[in-house]
Amino acid sequence: MIILLLMLATISDLSKEQVDDRLRLGALAQADLQVFAQLNTPKPDEPMNPRRSRFTWLKHHMFICRALERVVRGEISRLEIELPPRHSKSELAARQLVPWFMGRNPDKSVILVTHTDTLAREHGRDCRDYFTSMGYKLAFPHPDCQLRTDTQSADRLQLSGGGIATFTGRGGLGAGIGADLMIF
Repeated sequence: MIILLLMLATISDLSKEQVDDRLRLGALAQADLQVFAQLNTPKPDEPMNPRRSRFTWLKHHMFICRALERVVRGEISRLEIELPPRHSKSELAARQLVPWFMGRNPDKSVILVTHTDTLAREHGRDCRDYFTSMGYKLAFPHPDCQLRTDTQSADRLQLSGGGIATFTGRGGLGAGIGADLMIF
């Protein structure tokens, strides 16, 4: 990972301080879902600046992140998030949470169930993109945390560490599939 950052510094004229800042944020993102999401959503005009996110952070976003972190730590066994549409529930509790949880636990599995298969595949594609993003690689550089090269499906992603993320609509989940984290 450090070699990758040094290459980036050379290619994009990053200073040593900027490389160090990215390493610090990557380490912080392992424990902080909000920092992880910020790393995964850089501003399009500043893709190399991890401190500038296209995501506008409001109080309820921070509250959701803290609650989801408590679920992952086992302090909360069930969490229901009720907000109007377009308030980032899916972005935080699905598209960001799945790669963050699995990066922390590369041998664990997740099932994400939505109301349609189409939406489930959209979430799967977005999660796949986050798994391959620079933000994810900064936070979770270990080889076990990386997507397997033979897992490009939008409904099933597997990490080298053995963890599997399954994305399905309400009626599509077959028998015999288990998970350490289920998101409905």
